[in-house]
Amino acid sequence: MSIGANPTINTFHDSNFKVIISNIPTLQYENEISLYHNFIRSVSIPGFSIDMIMSEWRGEHYLNPGSHKNNELGDLTITFKLTEDLMNYFYMAEYIMNMRYEHIDNTDDPGKRMKMNFIKAIDIDILNNSKNKIANIKFSRCFPVNISSLDLDYTNGNEVDFTVTFKFTEINFTPTQQSE
Repeated sequence: MSIGANPTINTFHDSNFKVIISNIPTLQYENEISLYHNFIRSVSIPGFSIDMIMSEWRGEHYLNPGSHKNNELGDLTITFKLTEDLMNYFYMAEYIMNMRYEHIDNTDDPGKRMKMNFIKAIDIDILNNSKNKIANIKFSRCFPVNISSLDLDYTNGNEVDFTVTFKFTEINFTPTQQSE
């Protein structure tokens, strides 16, 4: 794709991405997922790194990846606007507290047990200026590991935000096929 005569550069202004969270284990009803989808302020996609090991063979130095597992993945952070009833904060805090105190559903249904323990996927669709999807970033098996504090202030009329940090076990980048 040439940038010269026919530029298709996304200048990343309003609504250049869409986030879809598959599930939040502590939600009472499936339609409550809108407490998150409709209140996303920003997303920070992690950087990546890999440890390198230096080896030597016949006087030559070689660099080799030190880790082949996904243990070098960064953190995904999402900032949400606080809902008026604070429910999007409380559901996420409840989820973290349930994990912290090991309040795991001991049901015999493995599907339900898996739903209770992690967020299956967080998909981020990257959109161009025409709001067409140009790529997808999928984070699989996500666990919220931190929720920021809430700064409530009588003298400040601004909206309140909170940030959730997620660990994940896999990430996949998928560009959308575009015709030239």
